[in-house]
Amino acid sequence: MEEPPFPGGHMEDTRFGIILLETKFVGKEDIDRCLQLQFLGGQAKPLGQIMLEEGLIHENVLKLVLDVQERRRARLEEERILGETKDGRLPTLQELLQRSRVLGVTDLILGAGRPPFVRLGGRLSKLFATPLDQEWMDSFLQTVLCEEERKEFETKGFVFSVLELEAGIWVRIRILHDSNGISAVLRLFPSPFPSLTELGYGQWLLDQLDKSGLFLITGGAGSGKTTTLASMVQFLAKQAGLHIQVLSSTGEFRLQGERSLVTTKHFDEKEGGLAEGLRAALRSDADILVLDELRGNDAVELAIQAAEMGKLVLAAVRGCGTVKTLRSLVYGFEPMGRAPVRKSLASILLGVVHQELVPTRDHKGLILTREELKIEADTRAALEKGDFEDLVLLLNLGNQEYGTSLDENLMDLVEEDRIEVDEAISRAMDCQRMLKAVR
Repeated sequence: MEEPPFPGGHMEDTRFGIILLETKFVGKEDIDRCLQLQFLGGQAKPLGQIMLEEGLIHENVLKLVLDVQERRRARLEEERILGETKDGRLPTLQELLQRSRVLGVTDLILGAGRPPFVRLGGRLSKLFATPLDQEWMDSFLQTVLCEEERKEFETKGFVFSVLELEAGIWVRIRILHDSNGISAVLRLFPSPFPSLTELGYGQWLLDQLDKSGLFLITGGAGSGKTTTLASMVQFLAKQAGLHIQVLSSTGEFRLQGERSLVTTKHFDEKEGGLAEGLRAALRSDADILVLDELRGNDAVELAIQAAEMGKLVLAAVRGCGTVKTLRSLVYGFEPMGRAPVRKSLASILLGVVHQELVPTRDHKGLILTREELKIEADTRAALEKGDFEDLVLLLNLGNQEYGTSLDENLMDLVEEDRIEVDEAISRAMDCQRMLKAVR
């Protein structure tokens, strides 16, 4: 669809009223009158909706103007992000990282034969226009990988690493071979990490961190699990006299204790993996264990055992929803072993949080939304019986005693006009229920 004529020369103006005026479908007097109505109504309604209700424009015109507005915003955002070197040379890794940090991006994506991309607000955009070449990528490998990691990459075809830019500021790197050659994804972590309050967590979560037991954080890749775990460690490290031991397969955690001791143990999957690391941790004097990804039946049983011994165990789990994650953990065991696991989980589980990072309505950032399952008498009983459908029903009652559902939080964000309706529907646990609620 072509944009309408722009007699006023406002090619970069993204305001709805200006674009509508440029189309010549409506005069300035009508736009001013509707702006006055919008002001008197406390700006609760978009200008386009008011003009539609006043009979001044047709739905097709509204759609046209909104499409033009979205394209202009996207073009301006791309121009804001896209950088270039002064002499036309390829940017250095340091320049890419510095620009990424200034823009506040979450991921930097590199590969031979294509420009560097960044993910900002859930969308991919070019960071520089010039494609990187194979020589640049070879130099990149030499810079970020030690000799042992380079050998691992040559053997496996992929490798994880951590690069510390400066004191306390670090990047997680995943490098692999794909159809185009070598590709790398660099995730930039904030420093310091946001507080749990800044992430939107309330007193309930803080109360759980003062107990012994197992607390799970679930979500897909890129849902902020690592950041939330690090924020928990950051909070606990300010307490006096604790030994916090982090078990990580990637060495992502680089945190120092203020009044407590924080140690990080890197475990190798080839040498027993997480289960072996947990066995060693059970013999240590650690008060709190932090697992960057809980997986495998042996590791689940050992995490439960650690919680039963009086330790606080914080673990990230890949999953979709609080109840679905618990069901997957239980059903990962043979049928004869499920009842004992359910009983143990019911006795030591403190709570489960599922996280999603949702693009904001203007696609300039991400909003952390979540589902919280609180383990109280009713939810504990349902878990022990293996009645996962009952757990879902309790969660969807809207009773704060049992927690809050993801769908409930998504609907709140839609009502506050902070995210798109389609984003809420695509992430909802119950799509039909969400459709009825938001349409």
